[in-house]
Amino acid sequence: MTRNVRRWAGCVLTLFALGTTAACADGPTGFGHLIGGRGSGAIATPPPMPPSPPPSPARPAPADLPPETHSGKGNASVPISWPGDQPGFVTFECPNCVSNVFVNTDGDEYSLVNAIGSYRGTHWINMSPHAHRPTRTLTIRANSAWTLTIADARSLPVAEPGKALSGKAESVLKIPGGVHRAALDATGDFHLAVWVTTDSSSRLAVNQRPPFRDTIPVEGPCYVQIEAAAKWTFTAS
Repeated sequence: MTRNVRRWAGCVLTLFALGTTAACADGPTGFGHLIGGRGSGAIATPPPMPPSPPPSPARPAPADLPPETHSGKGNASVPISWPGDQPGFVTFECPNCVSNVFVNTDGDEYSLVNAIGSYRGTHWINMSPHAHRPTRTLTIRANSAWTLTIADARSLPVAEPGKALSGKAESVLKIPGGVHRAALDATGDFHLAVWVTTDSSSRLAVNQRPPFRDTIPVEGPCYVQIEAAAKWTFTAS
């Protein structure tokens, strides 16, 4: 026998004699690594899969709730009692303000109002489809008397097909089922943003400086937030 043949023969005899799996090759053999020796009882198993995250709880259906009203003068921090799992529509009025006006929340919709001078507008709270922080407190910065009202969806104008709705401030519109698009005409000197929100999604449909005149997709039922210090007309179809 040659030297290598005698070496392998010796290995085979040794393995039979000892009943073990020790390696005798000069280098790597190309075979996989054994986990757990003979007689050890160890079995190679893949690591367990991580548990699936629990599904998000379904949002309760919008309820009919009485309006909640607060009033004051100047800066204030206002705790609210509006249910955190219910969408609310906040109308803020400060007719005699002459400088910066801010209304912020501690919820997902942080900044509601950022204006200068006399103001009246409506914004939503607790509307994010994946909301984690409902609004519990509103922070107001103003230099005059103000009124803040939170109401449910019954307070909103409804954009029925063929019915033109007009305004000149920030507003929320309720879009019923059967509406697929809307013609929007807006003029003014400040930025225009239009958000469309359903129970499962939220998207920015318009984000530019007026003038704007175009048709945007709006699949009802949903809500539309128009953010603009401008004159606008919204006609659903």
